[in-house]
Amino acid sequence: MRTLQRVLLVEDHEPLLAALRRGLSLRPVELLLARSVAEAQVGLLSNPDAVVTDVRLPDGTALDVTRLALQMRPVPLLVAISGEASPEEAFELAGHGVRKYLAKPLSADQLWDALVDARDSAPPLEPLAAACVGHSDIRQVEGKVRQAMLDQALALAGGNLTEAARILRVSRQAVQRQARGRPGGVEE
Repeated sequence: MRTLQRVLLVEDHEPLLAALRRGLSLRPVELLLARSVAEAQVGLLSNPDAVVTDVRLPDGTALDVTRLALQMRPVPLLVAISGEASPEEAFELAGHGVRKYLAKPLSADQLWDALVDARDSAPPLEPLAAACVGHSDIRQVEGKVRQAMLDQALALAGGNLTEAARILRVSRQAVQRQARGRPGGVEE
């Protein structure tokens, strides 16, 4: 299971940032703070397990932060918070991997519960798969899903094939086949 040892909190409203910092200090987590997209980019170098980002920041948006986070391996859990985001923005963020969206005002307990829920539950694949119909053939989608899952598992496992196989719930041999680009990997 994925851990929540290090969380990057990207929030420019100082009173909320201070309140969340105080509340999360009671949790077993190292909290990294950023007040802008530029600071978030630096914070991402610490490989956080999760990123919580305000939708509107002084130098950009949560989309900018999520795009940076999606380049990482492993990809951190993504949560967005906002007091004024539109439904369209929330929808777009979900399409970029944001697992939870919380409206402001919020408490540290609400944020922690959202992080734990995002960690413990798988995102629904059906809407994304359905959206691929007519754009990609099924083999392309299957291959991309397999590769993304393998890349994430290997990153979470620090490159250890046996641990990646355990995470994926397949044999080590299936992971080896997929890692070599041979068909039949990660299907078991």
